[in-house]
Amino acid sequence: EQVNSAPVFAEVFANAEKWLTDRELLPLQNRKCLFVTDSPSDFNRYLSMQCDVANIVYPRWAYQWVNIKPTFSNFYSTKAGRIRNMLELLGLRFEGHLHSGLDDATNIGRIAIELIKVNDH
Repeated sequence: EQVNSAPVFAEVFANAEKWLTDRELLPLQNRKCLFVTDSPSDFNRYLSMQCDVANIVYPRWAYQWVNIKPTFSNFYSTKAGRIRNMLELLGLRFEGHLHSGLDDATNIGRIAIELIKVNDH
């Protein structure tokens, strides 16, 4: 039901770009934001395919992102594993529902914040 009543990708994509632009987060050369993922497939495969299906030109900003797993692995000299594993290694619990895009993104953000905090000390 939630999926069937959701707006189409082109509308969501346009809204996301507007939100980023309104907050002066695009273009990325401003260096005010960084896209963080736990899989290169999120941008390289899934976003790319959705843009193709919706007949949207793949945006330049979508080429600039960081995969948190190798960053986490290098920082802690351990295998990152899944989002839940990284959180547990940081002493945190997963918040929300597994494989919910919003909850996964929120938790990836929490991991990134912890890496930044530790790096700043």
